[in-house]
Amino acid sequence: MAQFFQNLSTRARIGFAALVLVILVAAGVAIWWTMQSTYSVLAQDLRPADATEISSALSKWGIPYRFENDGKNLLIPSDQVYQTRIKLAEQDIPHGGASGFELFKDSDYGVTEFAQRVNYQRALQGELERTIDSMREIQYSRVHLTIHHAGLFDTGKEASKAAVTLVLRPGQSIHQRQVRGIQRLVASAVESLKPTAVTILDQSGAVLSRSGDGVQGVGDFGDRMAQQTRIENELKAQATSLIERALGTRKFTVSVAVRLNYDKVHTVRDRLLANGKSGRGLLVSEKSDTRPGGSEVSGKSHRDIHSREVTYAHGKESQDVVQAPGRIENISVGIVIPGGLDNKQVVALDRVVSAGLGMDAARGDHIDIASVHPVSATMPAHAASATSSNRFAVSAHAPVMKSQRHVRAGVWSAVRDWRAWGMYAALAVVLVLLIMVIFLARRSRGKKRMSPEERDRVLDQIRQWCREPVA
Repeated sequence: MAQFFQNLSTRARIGFAALVLVILVAAGVAIWWTMQSTYSVLAQDLRPADATEISSALSKWGIPYRFENDGKNLLIPSDQVYQTRIKLAEQDIPHGGASGFELFKDSDYGVTEFAQRVNYQRALQGELERTIDSMREIQYSRVHLTIHHAGLFDTGKEASKAAVTLVLRPGQSIHQRQVRGIQRLVASAVESLKPTAVTILDQSGAVLSRSGDGVQGVGDFGDRMAQQTRIENELKAQATSLIERALGTRKFTVSVAVRLNYDKVHTVRDRLLANGKSGRGLLVSEKSDTRPGGSEVSGKSHRDIHSREVTYAHGKESQDVVQAPGRIENISVGIVIPGGLDNKQVVALDRVVSAGLGMDAARGDHIDIASVHPVSATMPAHAASATSSNRFAVSAHAPVMKSQRHVRAGVWSAVRDWRAWGMYAALAVVLVLLIMVIFLARRSRGKKRMSPEERDRVLDQIRQWCREPVA
């Protein structure tokens, strides 16, 4: 190596030293980059209070952390994520911004009854908030309770009430059945609280809960439409299956319309039942009485008076019928099939579909089947060209949009793996530098230096040339 370095020229030595220095720096940077810890998300969508509580605990435990997304996401080294989460759960961190029944851990015997009631209400509100916050769509919530406490002279007119404010996560929505579930949850946790007395709002102040008894009202219009659509789709699927098996083709159209009745009807009927052979009822008692008609006057006598009293018992039938809301009032089915079927086949298809869907003519259900021949009408030239051009335009643009999505996905994947790309780039630089060093070393070896004997002979020749007289 020493001889190799001595054979290099001054410029080659400087270049070699620079290359070695660059290689060492690149290797050090690559090693430092590899030794750096990767950070993963510990918690996201944090409130300022929760972020402060978690960061304080991490600082106390000596765990490095950093924030992203305007302080909403908290990141720590990837190899400590799961252990830290378990540790936070053991310490009950974060508390969710509200205190629960841990308020009663340190009981004070000098607390008045009013203070105990206030603490109980605060604890109950906190526990309800924690339960509601566990839902996936909800970021956090606030619960306010007005608990009625029965007194000595209580008239019972005032009842407990509750108000719940929900802050939803971005892009999330809550269904009406979830709103009803929150109402029942709060009502079950508070004494003498009805679900209808729980008012639920969202972060914009819109009322999510509906008023009334939960059967009628404007708030459940979406549920009614969803139920009607579900029934129509199920009946349509059944009719489609029957017709497809009968015709052996799918060239037909089925439309089903269902009308639901949401009126709650309560009917009470009483009817007497005729018992016995004569239909008068069952004989309970019979009483006969005979009395003389009167005294004998002028030798004349009156006939005796006979009376009979009969008691019958009649049966009674009572019927109490409550018709639940949401029952089917009538079903209308329209079917369009291709031509070629005679009247007997159409009638047979009508009977099969009516029986398969459980249609009742007395209820007002009806089915219409139309056998229509396809209409072969030629389109104008300009309309056909416009249709074809639109079709080609859609088919041409669709792959472009798909490819753009794939390009965006590829770019995003490359950005996420920037550490791996950095390591690959550093290795490539080191490899190029090694190739350059080998090339320069071989190039320097190609130039042979003179030996000491050759150098002495050259110097003697130069001295001899200097001593010769100039002609």
